[in-house]
Amino acid sequence: MAETEKGTYIDFEQRPATPIVPEEWIIRNRKSGDVLGAAAYYARWRRWTVEFQQFTVFDSLCLREIADFLDRRLKGG
Repeated sequence: MAETEKGTYIDFEQRPATPIVPEEWIIRNRKSGDVLGAAAYYARWRRWTVEFQQFTVFDSLCLREIADFLDRRLKGG
């Protein structure tokens, strides 16, 4: 069963691991359920990164929520 982390405006849904991508989280609009992007660990940078879907728009609150999520993942939470 996929783990889900609920935010104020967006939700993060963990995807099953694959040999190529051991951990990835789908970012969804909380209201519509639309996929906004995906967060994954980028080993080369040793950081969590986000790849956004084309034509998505974010305000500072949503970006902060995403950045906080990435920071929690980096800290192992």
